[in-house]
Amino acid sequence: AWAPAGSVSGVGVRGGFTADLSWRNGRVTQVRLTSVGGRSTTLVAGGTTQRVTLKPGESVTVRGL
Repeated sequence: AWAPAGSVSGVGVRGGFTADLSWRNGRVTQVRLTSVGGRSTTLVAGGTTQRVTLKPGESVTVRGL
């Protein structure tokens, strides 16, 4: 079981990305996605879908999911 609030960083994500994420009340509140070698992926959280395209080494932070 996950804690009601918390965060985790450096999670490997399919397609050549890592993710740092935070959650509160069982819902993701923020995700920072970093491209290790990936180019594009689809971020799905809390009923929200967002296409993300990054160059290797770039990051994006998505809030309010």
